[in-house]
Amino acid sequence: MGKKYATLKDVAKLAGTTASTVSYVLSGKEGRYISQDMRQRVMKAVEQTGYVTVSYTHLRAHET
Repeated sequence: MGKKYATLKDVAKLAGTTASTVSYVLSGKEGRYISQDMRQRVMKAVEQTGYVTVSYTHLRAHET
């Protein structure tokens, strides 16, 4: 059985927010107000969970 990786939902639950907010924070997109406190909570939760973003394009490039 493989290692279980943290998901956006895991990060969101720990940060006390939604997966959408976590996605916005991690993408660095502008246009939606997210408080500095929330950004810090999300980044702390990312560190605590060991969340790693995965690019599906990157994964497809390495398919065998």
